[in-house]
Amino acid sequence: MNVDNIPFYNILNMVFIGILFAVGLFILTPEIFVLKSIPFFESNEFLKTAVVVVVIYYVGFFIDRTGSLLIEKILKNKNQPSKRNFVSQKIQMNWRNYDEYQRAEKSSENIKILAREYTFSRNSMTLFLILTIIAIFVGNWVFCSFTWFATIFLYFSTKKHADKISQRVDYYKKNPK
Repeated sequence: MNVDNIPFYNILNMVFIGILFAVGLFILTPEIFVLKSIPFFESNEFLKTAVVVVVIYYVGFFIDRTGSLLIEKILKNKNQPSKRNFVSQKIQMNWRNYDEYQRAEKSSENIKILAREYTFSRNSMTLFLILTIIAIFVGNWVFCSFTWFATIFLYFSTKKHADKISQRVDYYKKNPK
């Protein structure tokens, strides 16, 4: 894998989400953090740091893919709002064909920025949803309430970004440059 081809914001996004997940998991279940109890890691700080960074990145990557493959599939709807029922209009996100998105993206740098913000919001929503599920299993209802509130808040942020992207795509579809 060539790291030069991965945009820097993707690396930061995954590491940041991974760190937030690790912090949330530590708050919920501090007993699972056992790197110090492994003798090999006690003597090698560089290796311990490298392992932690790689694990955090891949946890963030897993959360990103979960959001993309599961959450996004549930929440997006390619039909125009006028062709959907009331609940779908209010809950599901407006979405456009990827080819239309690519044509609009070539016309506007703002769409790329909105797409990054959308991805970060979606990843954060997925993170807090996963932490909510873990908090339910652990029985930490205060943390569960916090993470559920954060999930709902981030859902509205994600939906707003998706709606803005759809509006931009529609605009560039009607007014090609």
